[in-house]
Amino acid sequence: MSAQDRCPDDRIAVYVDARPFADRDALIVAHLFGWHATMTRDEYVAACAAATERTGAEVEPRPDVLDSLPDEDPLAGRLAHAIERECPVDTAPTNSAEKAEDTDDKPGKGFGAAEVVGFVEERFELATDDDGQPIAVPRTGPRIAVGLPTLKHRMQAEIFEELGKTPSTSTIATAFGILTGRAERAPKTRVALRVAERGDELHIDLGTEGATTVRVTRDGWQLDTVPTTFRRTRASYPLPSPIHTAGDARAEFAELLSLDVEGEIFRCLWGWLVASWFADIARPMLWCTGLQGSGKSTRARMVLSLVDPAPALGGTLGKNARDDSTVAAGRHIPTWDNVGTVSAATSDHICRIVTGVTDEERLLYAQGQTYAMTYKRAAIATSILLPHGLQSDAVERLLVVDFTRPDEAHRRTELAIWQAFTAAQPRILGALLDDLAAVLKHRQTVSLDELPRMADYTTILHALDAERGGDHARAYLDRHRRTLAGTAEEDVWMQAVIRLAKTAVLQYRQNDGRQPAGKRGGHCPWSLAVDGAVETMPGVTFAEGWRGTPTELHAAILLLLGDHSGNKPVGRNAIKGQLLQHTVPLAAAGVLVNPEARVGAESRRVIELRWTGDEYALAA
Repeated sequence: MSAQDRCPDDRIAVYVDARPFADRDALIVAHLFGWHATMTRDEYVAACAAATERTGAEVEPRPDVLDSLPDEDPLAGRLAHAIERECPVDTAPTNSAEKAEDTDDKPGKGFGAAEVVGFVEERFELATDDDGQPIAVPRTGPRIAVGLPTLKHRMQAEIFEELGKTPSTSTIATAFGILTGRAERAPKTRVALRVAERGDELHIDLGTEGATTVRVTRDGWQLDTVPTTFRRTRASYPLPSPIHTAGDARAEFAELLSLDVEGEIFRCLWGWLVASWFADIARPMLWCTGLQGSGKSTRARMVLSLVDPAPALGGTLGKNARDDSTVAAGRHIPTWDNVGTVSAATSDHICRIVTGVTDEERLLYAQGQTYAMTYKRAAIATSILLPHGLQSDAVERLLVVDFTRPDEAHRRTELAIWQAFTAAQPRILGALLDDLAAVLKHRQTVSLDELPRMADYTTILHALDAERGGDHARAYLDRHRRTLAGTAEEDVWMQAVIRLAKTAVLQYRQNDGRQPAGKRGGHCPWSLAVDGAVETMPGVTFAEGWRGTPTELHAAILLLLGDHSGNKPVGRNAIKGQLLQHTVPLAAAGVLVNPEARVGAESRRVIELRWTGDEYALAA
C-alpha cells in the first residue's frame, strides 16, 4: 500500500515512508525533525495517523504543534519538492464535491473568526465597565457580566458542544480581538459587585446559580430578578436565601457571638453590618482585636458571612501593595487575618480603601497604557492588638472591637458553632434586611446638628436608631473616641503633649492664675518637677492649658520625655506637622490643639494646647 493510498489528501507526503524505521526512537526523531512545520493542521493529523499505521507505534499529534499550524495552506504543494525524491506525491487537485465533503468532515473548517464573533454576539451584549474594561453581558437570563479575556475558553467549549467545531487558537484570538474592539466602542455599563444602589432601592446579588436578587426598598424586601448588571469574581460565594421571621434573630446572632445584644460591641457590629450594604459611601474598616483563643477570627468570619461569605479570612496585609489592591477590588468586603505591624504605606492604603481610590497599573506588554481599578470598600481585619504603625488618619477610619476569651464553661467547638450559625443564617440575614429597609425609610429625614468624621456612615446609624432605637450611633461614636484617645495615650510623643497641657492647667490653678511679669507682657516661664528635679518649663500657662512658640513646645516636650539628645523634630514646620498629624487623637484624649493661636496686642502667633477633658482625667 502506497503512502498516497493511506493518506487520501493529495498534498500529503508521508515522511514515515521515506525510509524504514527500525524502532520507536527513530520514529520520534523523524517526528521532531520539523517537517510538520510546513503542513496544515489536517495534514499533520493525517501524517501522524499514517505513521501509526506504517510502524505500529502510536504517534499522537502534539497539542503545541496543532495550535501553531494554520487551518488552510496558503502554499499548497510546498512539500512536494522537499520530499518528492523519496516519496513521490500526486499533486492533482481533487474535484469540488470531494473538497466540500472533506471540508464538512474536518473540525473547525468553515468556522472562522467571523463565525466566532457572530456566535458570541448572538448570546452576549458587548460593553465596557466603569473602569473601561471590555465585558460581555448575557442577552437572556441573569445579567452577570463576564470579562472578555475570561470568556474565551467558555465559548470554545460551547462551540464544540453545540456545533461540534474546534476553531483554532489563532481563530479564537482574532475573533476576540474583534470583540474587544467592538466592546470598547460600546456604551459603558454600570456593573456592581454584590450590591447596587439604584435610586431609593438596594439590589443585592445572592451569588447563586439562578442569580436571585434581593430588592430592598423603604417598604421592605423581597426576592426578585432585577435588570441590574452584576459581576462576580472567584472570591464571590453565595449567600443563603433570607427568610422573614417573627423571632428576635438579633438576639440569636448575639448569642452566637457570645455578646450581650444590648451591649455596645454588638450594637457597633450590627450597625456596621447594616451600613456595609451602602457601597457608595465611606464605611469604616472593622478591626477585631483579642488575645489568642478569644475567637476573634471565627467571630469576624461570622459577621462577614452575613454580607460577603468566604471559607476563611484573607491573608497578610501590606506584604504586597498590588496584591492588597487586587484583594480589595475583587471582594465586596475584603479581609485580612492576624495583621502584625503596619507600614506607613499600608496605613495610607487603608485610608484609600475606605474613602475610595483608583489604582492605576501599567498594562502588561503595552507601552504607555495603564489599567485602572476603582473601588471603595468596608473591610475586616483582625490582630491581637491594634498594630503598631497605624497613623491617626487610618485609625479615624476604623471601628475597633475588642473580643475577650469566652468562659471555659461556655466554650464550644468550632464545628458546633458553625452548625448553629448555618441554621440561623437565613433568619439573621432576614432581620438584617428588615433593618436595611428601615434605614432607607428614615435616611432622608435624619438631621444632625454636627457632622462627625464618617458623616454618611453616622447618618445611617441615626436612621437605624430612628426605627429601632438602641443608640447605635452613640455606641459607635463613643467607641471611636476611646480608640483615638487610646492611640494618643500609647504614643510617647503625644503622651508628652497631653501631660504638658494637663500640668499647665494644674500649675495655673496652683498659682491662682498669677504669673510674674516677664519680657512678654505679663508672662514668663514656669517650673515643673520632672524626674525628681525642678525644671524651668518653656511657654506660659493659662486657665485652660499652655501656649508658646514651636521652639518652646519642642523644648518642653524634650524635658518631659527626658530626652536632651535633640533627635526630635526641631523648628516651626516640623513641630507643627507633628501636631497636625495627631490633632484628632489628641482631641479625643482631651487636648484641643490650635497651631495658629494669636495673643497680645501684636497678635503674635503661637501654638495653644487647651485641655477639654474632665476633672477625673486631669487629676490622673
